[in-house]
Amino acid sequence: MIKIFLKSNIYSIVAILLYTLGVWYFFNFTIDDTYISMRYAENLSNGQGLVFNVGTPPLEAYSNFIFVLLESLLFLLGFKTVVAVKIISYFFGVGTILLLVVIGKLILGDNAKKETGFVQIFIASSSPFIIWTVGGLETVQFIFTVVASFTAYLYAEKSKSIKAKGKWYLLGDTLAFIVMLSRPEGILFTLGAIVYRLLNKAYLSSLYISLLLIIYFVWKWSYFGELMPTPYYAKAHIIDLYGGMNRAIEFLKINVNIIYLLIFPTIFMTILANFKKLRYSIELFIILFMIIYLLYILSLGYQVSMDDAYRYYVPLIVMGGIVFLYFIKNTGYRVNNITIIIILITLVSFRINDLHTAWKKDINWNALSYHVSGEAIADGLASGHIKLGKWLNKNADSNATIVVHDAGAIPYFSKLKTIDVWSLCDKEMLDLNILDKAVLTKKEKNIIKNKKLEYLLKQNPNYIIQDKGIITKTSYIKNYHLLPEVYEYSPWYKLRIYEKNK
Repeated sequence: MIKIFLKSNIYSIVAILLYTLGVWYFFNFTIDDTYISMRYAENLSNGQGLVFNVGTPPLEAYSNFIFVLLESLLFLLGFKTVVAVKIISYFFGVGTILLLVVIGKLILGDNAKKETGFVQIFIASSSPFIIWTVGGLETVQFIFTVVASFTAYLYAEKSKSIKAKGKWYLLGDTLAFIVMLSRPEGILFTLGAIVYRLLNKAYLSSLYISLLLIIYFVWKWSYFGELMPTPYYAKAHIIDLYGGMNRAIEFLKINVNIIYLLIFPTIFMTILANFKKLRYSIELFIILFMIIYLLYILSLGYQVSMDDAYRYYVPLIVMGGIVFLYFIKNTGYRVNNITIIIILITLVSFRINDLHTAWKKDINWNALSYHVSGEAIADGLASGHIKLGKWLNKNADSNATIVVHDAGAIPYFSKLKTIDVWSLCDKEMLDLNILDKAVLTKKEKNIIKNKKLEYLLKQNPNYIIQDKGIITKTSYIKNYHLLPEVYEYSPWYKLRIYEKNK
C-alpha cells in the first residue's frame, strides 16, 4: 500500500489528505451499536466465546463477523478502546482510495489519471464515507473487501500468464468469501462471484468458494443454531420499494450526489457490450452486483434504510465511482485540466459544507422530520449511555442483571448481564418481537406485550433502564424504585434507572 501511495499521482495525495481531515473533524462520532460487537470481541479475547452474556448460549447479535475478529485481535494486543477500532477502519478507507489507482489504471490505462483522481476525491470527500469510517461499524471494511476482491479479479482478467491468472483468481475468490463474512448482504457478492466463475467455466474456483460457504454455515448452525444474525430477524420488514425510492431520492438531493445518475447510461452500455461479446466479464459482474445491491437497499423501505448519514449507501458511493470509470471507458469521454480543477473545487466545497452541516446541524441533511447533529449524538452517547454504563460498573454488584432498550454502550461499560428489550441480544425477546410483527389485531398485540413484560420481570433484574422502552406502567415495577440519576442522551431521550427494592 505504501509503494502504491508513493508512486501515485497528486490526486491520491489530495484524496487521502481530504479524507484524513474529514475523519479528524468527525472523529468523536460513534453510535451505540459499536459497543455490541466490541462486547463480543472482548468476551472472545477472554476465552468466553462469541457470546454477549458470559455463561449463556451463543447468540449472534452482531452482523460483522470479520470485524468482531479484528476487534478481538485488538483486545488481545491491549488496544481496548473505540479509538483503535476507528483507526483500523480509517486504514481500510485509505486502502480503498489507493485501490482506485490500480482499478483506474486497469480500466482506463496510464493516461487517465485525472479521471481516476476525480473518482478518488469524490469518494474520499464523501460525507457518508467519512462519517461511517469513524462511526465504529464495519461499513468501510466491508466495502474495502468488495473493492479488493474486484481488483484481484480485474488483475486476473488482464493477466496474460496462466500462473498469474490462477493466483489472482484465487485471491479474488478468497476475498469474495470474506465479503460475506463482513456483512450479511455480502452474500449477494459472494454468490455473484460463484456465478461469474461458473460462466467463465472456472468450475474449481466455484467449488472452492461454495465449499467455504458450506463449511462456514455448517459451523454457524452448529454454534448458534441459526443461519442469520439476530438483527436480520429483529429488523425483519415487508418489502417497501416505494419507501426505499423516497429515501434514495433524498440521498440524490444532497448537493452533488446527483452525479450518481450517470450509472444508468453506464449500466446500459456495459450490459449491451457484454451481451454482444457473449462473455461474462468482471465489468458486467460489478455492475450487476451494484444493481442487485441497489434493489436490496430499495427493498428495505424507508424505516430500515434511514440509518443516520445514509450508512447503507456507502457501498453504492464507492461502487458508483468504479462504475463511473467504466462510463468514461465506454464513452471515451475525457476532460482537460482546467475543467477538472473547477469540478474538484466545486465538489470539495460542497463536501465541506455537507460535513459541517452533518456535525453541527443535522446528520441527515434535513431529510427526516427530526434534526440531530453528529456532535449531539457524540455528546449524548458520552453523557447518556457511556456515563450510565460506568456508573453501573462502579455501583452495581458484579452479578447484577440489567434490562435495557439499547444494548450497546451500557452493557459494554457496565460489564453486567443484560436483557435487551430491542431483542438483538436476547433470544426470548427476539422470538416475542417476531411474533409481535406477525399478529394483526390490537388484542393480540396487547397479549404479546404482556408476555414481554412477564418475561422481563421473571428474569428478576436488579436494574431496569427506562427510556422509551416497554415498561411504562408502575404496576409492572411495583418492586422497584426510581433512582434520582437522570442521564440525558438528547432533549427528547432521557435515561432513568429503576432499582429493585432490597
